[in-house]
Amino acid sequence: MQWTLVEKPSLPVSVVASFYLDEGVTEISLGIRNDGSDQIMIAWDRCSLILPGGRSERIIHTGVKYAEKEMPQSPTPIPPNAYIAETIWPSSRVEWSGAHWRRDPILVRPDDMIALYLVWQDSRREHQGRWAWVAPASVADFDMQPEMNRISAKPGSVLSVALNLSREGGTPSPIQVSLGSLPRGVEASFEPNPLTGSRGTLTIQIGTAASVGTHAISLLATRGSIVKETSVELVVLQPVFNMAVSHAKLYLWPDDADEVRITFHRDTAFTQPIHLEVRGLPPGVRAVFSPNPVAGDHATLHISTDSSVATKVHNLRIRATAGPVTKEASLALDVIPPGVLYILLLGALGILLGGVLLLILAIK
Repeated sequence: MQWTLVEKPSLPVSVVASFYLDEGVTEISLGIRNDGSDQIMIAWDRCSLILPGGRSERIIHTGVKYAEKEMPQSPTPIPPNAYIAETIWPSSRVEWSGAHWRRDPILVRPDDMIALYLVWQDSRREHQGRWAWVAPASVADFDMQPEMNRISAKPGSVLSVALNLSREGGTPSPIQVSLGSLPRGVEASFEPNPLTGSRGTLTIQIGTAASVGTHAISLLATRGSIVKETSVELVVLQPVFNMAVSHAKLYLWPDDADEVRITFHRDTAFTQPIHLEVRGLPPGVRAVFSPNPVAGDHATLHISTDSSVATKVHNLRIRATAGPVTKEASLALDVIPPGVLYILLLGALGILLGGVLLLILAIK
């Protein structure tokens, strides 16, 4: 594929480059021409290749043995109006595998730039020049996108997101998918990997220690020199609890006592102790929780009255707090006047005597 020359110096040296793609840039060939009237010497040890991302790499050229890649290189002479052909490669990308030497490819994306910094000497002084080429946009032959760009869940959840792959020309080559850095407490995996079909699944496990907030999970899909990046926005929700009380209304007399049972339903990751209080307590009423704070799922509210309490309905609020989460429940405390008790007892006694009398009449 044709790369575009986007930068060159105004000097009497011209450079033509060819980039060979096969699962990445695997070879760079140069044609260097001396357009001046003086012989020049290419100082290879001072030349470099600037790769995508801006990293400068030392280069080796044709004739240098891989085992001597870090040793000084002899300059190459170019007479006036002469031309040489060279193959260059970053020395750091030549490695011994244990059985043979190999060259690691240079992965590029569409519109990535590779630059050559060339140093040469003529009879008068040293010269430097920079040439730069941009990768063609047609390097990309696939695209990968998630079906959902934003997902949310609480700690302790497991989520799955489908990712669809579209290929230009039906390219069958497998695509390797890697994950970027993950937030604390979150694990993720992609299956199948490498991806040979048109659909894969990203599985996200949100641990109980995951940080609440919005996080980006990035995925990098690579096929040779083709690199595509996409991301899924993960919103980790605050774990919460819910509260239920056994009574909506409680009846007491002065100098009386009773209990209200409280039950908590916690999210899987919610382990904080819950602190309880009663708001709206009138004079003459005492409220005590057992236990408080609550580490489990149950508590008991003990409510007692004394003789000074006002005989009416008192609207109380049971408030539970744990970290940023607060829940409230209403409790109506109906304090009944003592005289009502005797009236109720007399009424009950009258009903009982009336029933006995009817029973006697029925027998006769």
